[in-house]
Amino acid sequence: MLNVFIGAVIAVGGGYLGYEVIQKKIVETNFTRVLAVKPGHMIEPFTPILESDLTYLPMSKDYLIPGVITDPAQIIGKQTFQKIGELAPILDWQLTDEKFLPNPVNRELQYEFPLSEFAPLTVIRKGDVVGVWVKYREPEEEITPEGVHIAKEPTLFKKTNPAADLLFTTVAAGIKDGEGAEVFSLKPPRFSSQVVEQAIEKADAGSDTQDRLASSFRGKPTKTPAKLVLNLTENQVKILEEAKQYGDWLVGVSIAAPAEEGSVKK
Repeated sequence: MLNVFIGAVIAVGGGYLGYEVIQKKIVETNFTRVLAVKPGHMIEPFTPILESDLTYLPMSKDYLIPGVITDPAQIIGKQTFQKIGELAPILDWQLTDEKFLPNPVNRELQYEFPLSEFAPLTVIRKGDVVGVWVKYREPEEEITPEGVHIAKEPTLFKKTNPAADLLFTTVAAGIKDGEGAEVFSLKPPRFSSQVVEQAIEKADAGSDTQDRLASSFRGKPTKTPAKLVLNLTENQVKILEEAKQYGDWLVGVSIAAPAEEGSVKK
């Protein structure tokens, strides 16, 4: 009887394990795991997406929604143009193109600067590639023991021009008003000026979509900019601090990609 009982248990257990293996194989064959918003979470527009916001949901390969994403690296750090609720799959067309969180690979940290620290050359929007410059003051001199006047030279960057030098390029990670709220710009429709004005008025009245479009678009800002957010490496911060000894910071929109770390003299 004992042998019969043990045999029955083994048979049942083996059958259950076999069933689980078959079910898993069916799921892997017919379904794929797509990324969605975790239960209890809500992704707000233009808020960086964190790993803790995400979960996986099975979706039939025969009925995949266009634009679903399976790789977290394509999502984490990016932002959406619209609100996404819990358990909703995240689609590629909902995401902005840029990542605005500090890049841990480059050991970046995020810094907030009052715009009064800079002399902006152009209108800057979040996501713009910006060049950070130093505009030189009159050079400071020191007297050597021999009584020779020598102008001090920077050590972390190279002075190539008596007026100003480009220190580095980076991406504007954010523009904020005096109270710390994000500043966005409206993308005017390509219609008549009257339609554009109506769209801007609608955004000012509190439209939930129009007034939170991508900040790289040139248009009327939703608030008065007061702070510039930059993701900088330790070396870039040191360059900024040294440049302050030689002149004033300038910032302007660049048409080039951000320079690789190490492109300036160390």
